[in-house]
Amino acid sequence: RDAQIKRLREEQFDVIIVGGGATGTGAAVDAASRGLKVALVERSDFSAGTSSKSTKIVHGGVRYLEKAFWEASYEQFSLVRKALKERATWFKIAPHIVDWLPIMLPVTTWWRVPYYWYGAKAYDVVAGWPEKRSFFLSARKSIEEFPMLQSRGLLGSIVYYDGQADDSRM
Repeated sequence: RDAQIKRLREEQFDVIIVGGGATGTGAAVDAASRGLKVALVERSDFSAGTSSKSTKIVHGGVRYLEKAFWEASYEQFSLVRKALKERATWFKIAPHIVDWLPIMLPVTTWWRVPYYWYGAKAYDVVAGWPEKRSFFLSARKSIEEFPMLQSRGLLGSIVYYDGQADDSRM
């Protein structure tokens, strides 16, 4: 560390970036790729601050798909399609950084079973039938997977997938 501090004092840099989280490291890589001499200063460890606290979800926006349906909004639909295409790109070019994240929606009213199921399947279709697809999980299986889940009135769960990035590796 002493050698690095000495180097910061003695050398001239085009850009000095404070913070080694997702944004700081991304900016450093971008600047360096443009030929700039970059110094990145981090108080603790890379991604130890704010970046370590975020969910890092790489998603297509399932809520926006619902909004697109109910408001007949092509703009919202296009946003979801574009985001899901971007998510697919992440999985293709950076499988060492992005992994599938199952998201479980517990269902306690009968009409929500088909509502969530069709919504999740529509999300799969817009995503181009990805490797991991949505499915229904019985109440018993839902409790097995998540023992802390309240079982009274539980009809089952809908599970769909989004991506989750390890942004400390970006």
